Amino acid sequence: MKQILFLLSLLIFISCGPAESKKIPSQQSKNDTSFDSYFVESSDTVSTHGPRNITRNILQDKKGKFWFASWEGIICYDTLTKLFTNITLKEGLKHYRAFSLLEDKAGNIWVGTTGNGVYCFNLSAESGSDKKSFVNFTTEDGLVNNTVLCILQDKAGNIWFGTEGGVCRYNSSAEFNTNAKSIFTSFTLKENLLSKDIFSISEDKTGTLWFTTRSDGVFCYDPSKELTTGEKIFTAFKNKDGVPFTDARSILEDKTGKIWIGNRNGLCCYNPLANLNEGPSTELRTSPSTELRTSEKLFINFIKGFVTTIYEDKTGKLWFCTSEININGIYYSGSDEANNRERDDGMALYCYDGKVFTKITERSDLNDRQIFGVCEDETGNIWFGTMQGVSRYNRSRENHPCNKNTCKHDLKVQQDIKEHNEELSKSFTNFKE
Repeated sequence: MKQILFLLSLLIFISCGPAESKKIPSQQSKNDTSFDSYFVESSDTVSTHGPRNITRNILQDKKGKFWFASWEGIICYDTLTKLFTNITLKEGLKHYRAFSLLEDKAGNIWVGTTGNGVYCFNLSAESGSDKKSFVNFTTEDGLVNNTVLCILQDKAGNIWFGTEGGVCRYNSSAEFNTNAKSIFTSFTLKENLLSKDIFSISEDKTGTLWFTTRSDGVFCYDPSKELTTGEKIFTAFKNKDGVPFTDARSILEDKTGKIWIGNRNGLCCYNPLANLNEGPSTELRTSPSTELRTSEKLFINFIKGFVTTIYEDKTGKLWFCTSEININGIYYSGSDEANNRERDDGMALYCYDGKVFTKITERSDLNDRQIFGVCEDETGNIWFGTMQGVSRYNRSRENHPCNKNTCKHDLKVQQDIKEHNEELSKSFTNFKE
């Protein structure tokens, strides 16, 4: 039964659809027939608690404020006042779920929605002036699709949007205005795009753009070729067996230049600097004692569960969400095959330091096994979105004996288990209340 519940939960997660029991159609104007039926109405414009529903992405801006892309809309958290402001309600924006976030080099905040395009918040706009603090770009303005799943600003300053209808590029050097048809460049199947369903974008050190899709794997795009020849050439990137990655949800280039891809079949590390004569690796890396060596095989496969989110912190550690992982013979997943018993762990947050995989959310009492966007704050704490809002992993307790499994609690004794769990829960801050 637990396996069935886990699979149902995972299906909801994969589909991008909400899992809240509270699904209230948004209240649009009488003349507006478009609405997001899964937008979750909130009664509070300003409150002391954060979102209580799916939070897909998080960022901390240059001024220290946090932005949350949630099913309740766009929410901003002021770390000084400790107040959460629902920007969607405050600004009277259409009630659509927020999905993706970016702070550009100028300090503007971009928010992609599921159905109403993308908003750009110009935080430098003077209060009381005629200049709008935000602009909404939709397909009427040249955006290729109104559901924006990911946003990236490249080294040249251009802003790229991955949507359900293809890729769109905004030329940031153009004048900031609402007449945007001339400043958007669309990349669709007609322009040789290999898939129209774009879930994540990353740029590597060479300026090549990497795109992941849910249905057509991973592909690359070299903007320099467009500048020199005018051609828009996209190249499919496949796994070691020459097969497209299945349901690829996330991609990043780490500080050493390696490309990490999260997909349904696990976590793949591609090393473009590998000795091509060595050929691809077929080994599955699951042991914490195994280090990613610079002997440099082209591909190394880590773990085998569905990996949905990958994030690199300031120290180079990787944080990711997965449904299962095999560590030292212990199989963590919806069903524990190693011990022939059921587990109901769902998706969990892990940290990988290059040697050891550490399961983070197993230590908490969050009762929430879905992890979405991850963000490191200026103090090193890790924030992450869940099905029920936002949580923070307080790394000041990272070396606490209970977190290191070196405490004196006897986990066979009920009272010790209670005290142990109480200590573990102090590592997390939940913002629902």
